[in-house]
Amino acid sequence: MYEEIDLKGVVRNSEAHVGVNAFNDGVRCSVRDSILMDRSKVDLALKYAHAYYSTYLNEHGEYDKTLDGKPVFRPTTKAESANFALLLVQLNDVEIKKFRKDFYGSHGI
Repeated sequence: MYEEIDLKGVVRNSEAHVGVNAFNDGVRCSVRDSILMDRSKVDLALKYAHAYYSTYLNEHGEYDKTLDGKPVFRPTTKAESANFALLLVQLNDVEIKKFRKDFYGSHGI
């Protein structure tokens, strides 16, 4: 974890001042996000989403039922899986952002 850098000795409106200011803003954001985010809840939502996303064929070669008991006639989409997980686990905005980044990847859907 980084700490903020003191700006007392840096000339105002210089390139160094702008760079150190940007670094300090990044430190403040990472500290705020780590306070607001409960990683165990995000991991639980990811576990539910991945379990819902994986559909298996039964012994007759037909799709089986999903976790919520509905019969499956086609593979589930990632959006359906994410919605199912978000219905089960209550997440705040920061946690939802982290969940989507982990589940969909860095590029989104």
